[in-house]
Amino acid sequence: MANTIDNPKEDLQLTETMTAMNSLIASDIFLTPSGALTGIRDIKVIDTTTNDLYDPPQA
Repeated sequence: MANTIDNPKEDLQLTETMTAMNSLIASDIFLTPSGALTGIRDIKVIDTTTNDLYDPPQA
């Protein structure tokens, strides 16, 4: 199960992400099919750029 946060702040640091994730785990607010969250599996920031090269004419 992956949880995502759209548009994270630009200068995100590991320590603040770990603190936030541990707080979420401790608060037990996520309901999953396999039970409560028990730990951090991974932390990734994915940056995607889209270049729209062509817009079709409007009919």
